[in-house]
Amino acid sequence: MDDLALASRVRMELALHEATSHLEVEVFAKERAVRIVGSASNMRDVDDVRRLAVAVPGVEKLNLDELASPVRS
Repeated sequence: MDDLALASRVRMELALHEATSHLEVEVFAKERAVRIVGSASNMRDVDDVRRLAVAVPGVEKLNLDELASPVRS
């Protein structure tokens, strides 16, 4: 699967799932490594993104370092 197709597949999964459809994110892929950039409302959103993205066939690595989430106090 090429990079564009993989990124599109991950973005589609996030857009179609009720738990993540409200998030505004960008998805990038390079050599089966996926990077997701955007904002999450809470840690549950981050966990949902992680769970859905790694379930997409072809995703070998996942980087959520640029998926901003609220600071825990």
